[in-house]
Amino acid sequence: MPKRQIRVLVVDDSITARKMILGLCRKLGFADITEVDRADAALIKLIIESNFGLILCDWNMPGASGIDLLSSIKSNALIKHIPFVFVTAESEPRHIEAARKMGADEFLTKPIDTQKFANIIEKIVVPVAANARAA
Repeated sequence: MPKRQIRVLVVDDSITARKMILGLCRKLGFADITEVDRADAALIKLIIESNFGLILCDWNMPGASGIDLLSSIKSNALIKHIPFVFVTAESEPRHIEAARKMGADEFLTKPIDTQKFANIIEKIVVPVAANARAA
């Protein structure tokens, strides 16, 4: 698979989950992947290095949650355009609906179905890449 030029930020407090997501991203051709274990660290990284093209985030983390991070991202003009996908064990329909209303692009539940992960990432990344080329 060809290398993709999109930078990915993986946010999850579980090192096991981060490594699994990193592995799936690499299989899809992503090489520039950054991982952090807290939402507050992710927000700082996003503001300092706003050139990410995809955020994959857990919901439940110590301190600020994934939904807190999503809220902060969507209220910041510099980074609100970055596609945001929840990859989480959180599966309550009301939480999924709240995340979508707040601006989450997709919602994947753990354990991760690798084919569903690939399909969702393809659906999000292809338009992002096309928009980047057009700019």
